[in-house]
Amino acid sequence: MLSSVTVTVNKPLVSVLVALASAAVWAQVPAPQQARDAQAQAQAPATGLIAGTVIAGGNGQPVDGATVILSGMELRVTRSALTDDSGVFSFPALPAGTYTLRASKTGHVNATFGQKAPGRAGTPIVLAQGQQLKDLSLEVPKGGVISGAIYDDKNRPSVSTAVRVMRWTMQSGERALVAAGTANTDDRGIYRVFGLTPGEYIVSATARNSATTLINAQITSTGQVIMPQVNMPMREASAAGPVLGYAAVYFPGTTQPGMARVVAVGASEEQLGVDFQLQRVPLSRVTGLTLAPAGVAVTNVQLRLIDRLAAGPGTPQMAARSTREGTFTFPAVPPGQYQLVATLSVAVPRPAGAGGLSSGSTARRLWAQADVQVDAGYAPSITLSLQDGMTVSGALAFDGAAPLPPQLNRVRLTLAPHGQAMTSRGLSAITAIAEANGRFTFTGVTPGQYRIRASGAPGWTLKTAIADGRDALDYWVEVKPGENVANVSVGFGDTSTDLKGRLQSAFGQPTADYTVIIFPADPRYWVPLARRMRSTRPSTDGAFAFNGLPAGEYRLAAVTDVDAGAWYDPALLQELLPASVSVRLIDGQPVVQDLRVSGQ
Repeated sequence: MLSSVTVTVNKPLVSVLVALASAAVWAQVPAPQQARDAQAQAQAPATGLIAGTVIAGGNGQPVDGATVILSGMELRVTRSALTDDSGVFSFPALPAGTYTLRASKTGHVNATFGQKAPGRAGTPIVLAQGQQLKDLSLEVPKGGVISGAIYDDKNRPSVSTAVRVMRWTMQSGERALVAAGTANTDDRGIYRVFGLTPGEYIVSATARNSATTLINAQITSTGQVIMPQVNMPMREASAAGPVLGYAAVYFPGTTQPGMARVVAVGASEEQLGVDFQLQRVPLSRVTGLTLAPAGVAVTNVQLRLIDRLAAGPGTPQMAARSTREGTFTFPAVPPGQYQLVATLSVAVPRPAGAGGLSSGSTARRLWAQADVQVDAGYAPSITLSLQDGMTVSGALAFDGAAPLPPQLNRVRLTLAPHGQAMTSRGLSAITAIAEANGRFTFTGVTPGQYRIRASGAPGWTLKTAIADGRDALDYWVEVKPGENVANVSVGFGDTSTDLKGRLQSAFGQPTADYTVIIFPADPRYWVPLARRMRSTRPSTDGAFAFNGLPAGEYRLAAVTDVDAGAWYDPALLQELLPASVSVRLIDGQPVVQDLRVSGQ
C-alpha cells in the first residue's frame, strides 16, 4: 500500500517530486521455476522487432548512413545496421529481452536511446515476446567545434603545429581530463577540432620542433643526448645555460596547465577564435642518476616528471628511462615545480612448490621520488636511491554457512592504485595469492593510497577489507614510506544484498524519464570512488535494480538529469536529501522499493 509522503526540491537538476511507495522483502522465484522460464523463453520463436529513425540534432532531419548498434544479453552477438536515405533502421527476429540501442556517425556525437543529453546514460528497452517497436527515434547532434589560430612568438602564423583538445569529465567522482581531439595548423596557422561532445575543454599547442621533440631525443648508454636532425627554432643561451625553445602552451597563452582557461562547448556549438601565441621559454635539462641495491640492474628504470601545478589528472607528462649506468635525462623542461617518480620492476624466480601465479617468476618492485624545482637554468643533477616497496599483509576471513573454498591458495587479491593521481605516477595494480592458511602478502608497494579487491572464492562475496580500523572497500589503504601495513582482514560473506523497484509517474504509470540514484545516508561515505553510490536509468517498463551493495541505510532519489559521476559530489547529495526516500538494505534480504515521481 502506498503511503502519502511527498517532498519537493526547487533545483533545476532535481526539481522532481518523490513519493514513497512500498518497501518489502520480495519472494524469490524458486530455481527450478527460473530454469523452466528461461528454457521456455529460449524455445519461443524470435519474432520481436525494434525499428525507428535516426535524426539530426537541431533540425530533426533524417540521417542516412548512420551506424546503429543493438546489444543485449539475449543476443549471441551484437547486431548492427546502417540507416537508409530516410534515416530508417530495423532489427527483426528478436527474442524477448532487454536491449540497448546506440547510433553514431562521423562528425556527430554518439547517441543512446533515451538519453537526456549527449554523453548521458540511455534507457534500456524491454521487449516482450513478439512485440513490435517500430517508432523509436535516436537523435545524433552534430559535434561541437573548437577552432582558432596559433601564432609564434613573433606573431606569425605557426604552421604544422600540433593542437590538442582535452575535455573535463568526472571519472568515478574525480574531475579529470580526457583526450577529445587533435589537429594540426595549416599554412595560415589555423586549426579546427570537430565532433566534440558538449562540455568544458582546455586547448594546448605544441610547436613542431619544440620541447616535445627534445623529450623524444635519443639518449645513449652514457647519457649523451642525440638531437634529431631538424631545423630547431631554438638557440643556446650559453654553453652552460638554458636552451630557449617553445614549450607546450595552453589557451589563452600560458605554459602552466593549471592556468589554462576553459572553453565551454554546447550541443552542435562552434567556438571560433580560440587564438593564442606560442612562447619561447628557458628549457632546462633535468639530469640525474639512479642507484639500486646490490644485485639489481638499473637499466630501464621508469621515470616520470609530474607537474605539481597541472590542471588535473590526465594532463600530459614527461617520461624517461635510465641507461645501463643508471643515468637519465629530461632534455627540455619548462620552469615549474615537479615531482620526480622512479619505479623499477625486477623479475624474481619463484621458489619451487609455491602456489598461485601461473608464471615462473614474481616481481620485486623498487621506488624512489624527489621534488624538483626547475628555474631559468639547468636544474641540479638529482640522485635517486631506489628502495624496495613496503608490504601489505593480512588474512582472509569467512562469515557464513556456505562451505569454505577448498583451496584458499586460489583466492587472488589485488591492490590497485586509488584515484587518478596515483595512476598518473605510472603505478599499476599488484597481485597476491593467498596461502593455504588464508594468509596473504603484497610486496613492493610504493607509498600512496590503494584499494583492495579479491576473487576466486566460489559461493562467497567480498564484504570488507579492514585496515587500520576502517574499511578499505569504502576508503583506501594508506601506505607510508618505510611503514608496512599488517593485520589487514579481508572478509567474505555468502549472502547478497539486492534492491529492485519500479519508477512510476504521478498517474501510476511506468516511466523511464529519470535517473535513479542510491547513496548512503551517512555522509562519511560520501567520498570519491565510493562503492555505496550508484546510479541507473530505469528500463522502458520503469524497472530498476541495484545489486551487491553493502548492507546499511541508504537514500533513493530520482532526478531529471545528471552529469556522469556527479552523484559522487557531496554538494549534490546534500541537495538530494530532501527529495529522497529512506531504504534499509540487509544481507540476504532482497528488497523492493518503488518510487513515484512527478514534475513541479
